[in-house]
Amino acid sequence: MNHPVVIDINTPMAPPTWALMELELIHALTQACEIFYDKYFDDRGYMRCVPRWGGDDGPDDAIENLTDWPILYALGGPEILLEMCHHAQEGHIRQYTEAKTVEVPFARDGMYFYFSAYGSQSSNLSYYVYDSTGSFHSQYTATGSG
Repeated sequence: MNHPVVIDINTPMAPPTWALMELELIHALTQACEIFYDKYFDDRGYMRCVPRWGGDDGPDDAIENLTDWPILYALGGPEILLEMCHHAQEGHIRQYTEAKTVEVPFARDGMYFYFSAYGSQSSNLSYYVYDSTGSFHSQYTATGSG
């Protein structure tokens, strides 16, 4: 029969050097995130840029700069990291819903976000298009491998 092992620690000790250095790193990275956010996002959460389709596959390229901020929060960063991410994500969706492009036929009425599912050897990309009022317009699906 397995009995839980109980370890009783009653002697205080200083945190190890690596833990203090990790906290300093989290603090420094948070400051860098705040500087980045203040420089590249406005009060609405819109990126200070000309909205374009993206470098590769769509308007999500613009917001990918923030993808690791929730991880930094999970490692012990402050709540402001999540607040900036949420504000930027909402602003990004509004900004790129309002944005138009002539190069990509199904984004002429507004760019959008796409979702990828089941992507081991193949992926199904569902593109959801919203008009400038934020109303659902249509859905396109592309299947590929890679």
